[in-house]
Amino acid sequence: MIPMRPTHLDRQWEELIALCAKEQEFTREHRHPKLLMFLTSQINQLAKELGFREYQIQHREFRAVKEDGHVVRLLIE
Repeated sequence: MIPMRPTHLDRQWEELIALCAKEQEFTREHRHPKLLMFLTSQINQLAKELGFREYQIQHREFRAVKEDGHVVRLLIE
């Protein structure tokens, strides 16, 4: 079986998760305050584009359902 290429949603999800990981790292280590502000705004913008609610964005509660390694839907409350 030939693996499917990542979908647009897969790429957006991976970007969101990677940005959140960097945000956590910089916050924990008290590093790069200007970059941290930029990351925070990027996360907020991308999460809004994906349709997450304000509460989920503020608390960084992002969830997705994956099947066969691909995001099939986001869990938006």
